[in-house]
Amino acid sequence: MMLENQIPIFVLKVILIAECSHMAHRIGIVVDFFPQILLGFCEYFSPLKTVENYPPYKALKHAHLLDSLYHLVTLRHSPEWNPEEEEEELRSIEELYEKLRSATRVPAMFPMHLQTARIGDHMIDLVKESGTFSAAAEEDLPKERLFPRASELNKAGVKFSVADHIIAIRFDPYTVTFYLPFIRLNISSEVIIRNLVAYDVMIKSEKEPLILNRYVDLMIGLIDTADDVKVLKGQGIISKPESISEE
Repeated sequence: MMLENQIPIFVLKVILIAECSHMAHRIGIVVDFFPQILLGFCEYFSPLKTVENYPPYKALKHAHLLDSLYHLVTLRHSPEWNPEEEEEELRSIEELYEKLRSATRVPAMFPMHLQTARIGDHMIDLVKESGTFSAAAEEDLPKERLFPRASELNKAGVKFSVADHIIAIRFDPYTVTFYLPFIRLNISSEVIIRNLVAYDVMIKSEKEPLILNRYVDLMIGLIDTADDVKVLKGQGIISKPESISEE
């Protein structure tokens, strides 16, 4: 799920429509089955909790899979089901099908095809400018800790509990409890999180909070040793297969 390798969902939708020769197949695959695949893929690979009851037809409106995953992770409440929007999406599929039937040349269907390479290069440049994958970030620079590590907080009597969402992170001084969202780690988690953080920078304006960037900064501060991982794993914040090293 690399940012620079995302295939537009529109393109995938056009391919499916072109492959469906019958109306019943088109409705069943493109309108019903394909959105469920997109949402199921995001839910399966997401390290963080995804929003529930997301209207499937809205998955077809996202730019690509990473965009879908980003919204499923950052939305606290699912948008309401809008029958008019769903009907509009169905009409757009019918229109695409008619264009495909009447098209004589593939380039006529994609007036922006000549700009594809430049758009891809521009996306990569934006990611590099964000500093997320810069070489400097990998250097062993001195770190100034702004708050104690998870194991230090635990020794001081701080408890950790699962927050219901990434924007529900908080510390309760009355119960001395730090609420953090549950995160599931596996072999693909690092790549997905890095790309979500980069996309967070790409689509947000300067005035909007970078939700995922702030979350990652917080977790980097809390986790520095294997003891920190053990504390958060033991209190239900982290789920980590035994095959992944804690060091």
